[in-house]
Parts: sequence; C-alpha cells; structure tokens
Amino acid sequence: LHYQVNLLKLKFAILFFLIQTENGFVVKSLSAHSALEGKYCPGIHGIETSKPPGISVQEIRTLNLLHISGSPHDSHFLKAVKSSVQYELPLVPNTTAGNKISFGLWISPNSWLIGSYKKAVINLLISKNLNITNISSGRTILRISGPNTRDILAKGCPLDLHPEVFTPGLCAQSKINSLSILLNSIDNETIDIFVPRSLSVGFWEWLLKATLEYGLEIKPHS
Repeated sequence: LHYQVNLLKLKFAILFFLIQTENGFVVKSLSAHSALEGKYCPGIHGIETSKPPGISVQEIRTLNLLHISGSPHDSHFLKAVKSSVQYELPLVPNTTAGNKISFGLWISPNSWLIGSYKKAVINLLISKNLNITNISSGRTILRISGPNTRDILAKGCPLDLHPEVFTPGLCAQSKINSLSILLNSIDNETIDIFVPRSLSVGFWEWLLKATLEYGLEIKPHS
C-alpha cells in the first residue's frame, strides 16, 4: 500500500511538471533537447569544389512556437492576438505576417502558427486565455538558404517552389520525400522548414543526400 501511494504521488508530480501553457503556467519538458542532437557537425559537406556550397542550413533552437485556434470572424480574438504580437493575423490562406521578433503563419481557416524569439510575447499571448498549445519542443526548425535552396527542395517537394510562384511572405504545408513539413518563404534564397519532431532525423538524412551535388554548409544552431 505504501508503494502504491508513493507511485500515485509520482504520477501527480509528473502531471504538474508538464502543465499545458494555456493554463498560464511555464511549460517544462522532460526531453527538451533537439531531435537532431548529435546528428550533425558544423562545416562543409558534399561536393568539394573551389565554389562556395550551394546551400547552408541552420537549426533554429531559440524560437518559441504556439499553435493558436480561433474564429477569423471573432473580433475579440483577433484584437487579443494583435495586442500581444503587434500585427494582425494573416487571414488569406497560405500567407504570413509578422515583425522583427515574431511571425504568424496561416495554417487553416481557424488556426495559425505563432513564432517568437521573445518569451515575453509568448507569455503575453498565454495570458489572454486563448485556445493555445505550446509546440516548441514538437518541431525541428531548419533555415535553408543559398542560390540552390529551391532546386534542392524541389527534388522531394511536389509544390512549385519557383520564387515567382512561392514568393516571400507565403507558407505552405506539403511533403518532402513523403515527410510532412511546413515551408515558410523568407526571401528568394531562404526558406524555413518546420518538421515534426518524430520525422526530423528522416528529413535530415534526406537533406544530406539531396545536397551532395551542390555542397552544404552546416551552420552552428542558433
């Protein structure tokens, strides 16, 4: 009986340790380390030429991510978000909005992905008692840039990634090599890739193979 009581106490302790952010508490994670921990070393990889690598990749670990849901017709919801992030949520499908410290990506008619490098922005959003889920540890974020960025991604992605089609300011959910991803077009040579944590290693292995002919510079994570 004493053992069962202690086990029950341990279960409650774990539950409180993993309280969801929508209740206004700080999220603690038992496995907050990167899914790619130990999977790469910064440096030049792939083809060896006198030319610089065709792309570079950097894992972004300092970004806080929230999935937020609400009605685009609810003025209270829209104002609450705007007062926190200082920009209006994008309401046009597959578009983005943001400023220097935060961004919003359209995911569906009733959901968005909010990213910010400032925890104060995230905490302010959480305090609004909106329908929010913290997914920071559930995604691997890779910033891919360089003159061959879109050529390489086109090897596995069915979308038309030409810069005149997938222009900066657009985002899209798609697949690369059958792996579900979210793409955010930053500029003509830079695209951020959001990969579910469980698929991160598979995507990374695909990327290493896809960049062999162009060369790849792996930058230290942020």
